[in-house]
Amino acid sequence: MLKIDCRDIITKQGVFMRILGIDPGLATTGWAVVDFDRDSKPIPVDYGAITTPKGLSVSERLVEIYDDMNSLIKKFKPEYAGVETLLFTISKSPIPKLSPFLKHCFLIYLLVFKQSFFE
Repeated sequence: MLKIDCRDIITKQGVFMRILGIDPGLATTGWAVVDFDRDSKPIPVDYGAITTPKGLSVSERLVEIYDDMNSLIKKFKPEYAGVETLLFTISKSPIPKLSPFLKHCFLIYLLVFKQSFFE
């Protein structure tokens, strides 16, 4: 998960801050929305999972993740978002590699964030 020193951000803004955290996955994408008060105290807002049926193609699953991510951002209006970085070692190689399906998911998250936060 992206680590942020909330005290610096809150001090600059002087207001509450809302973060959307994403635990990526093609079958299940976990999410949580957390507010931070002026003292950097985390206040859970909501959490859940975006699930995609096993029988769908990868592209259909990605569309479903895209649509649900957009709905989450519209509903909760976070100021920041973070995605957990997952690395898998696919062989005995000491170099970790990202799962090919998670690469697609990350691209969907980045697309949604770009459209939502930088319009």
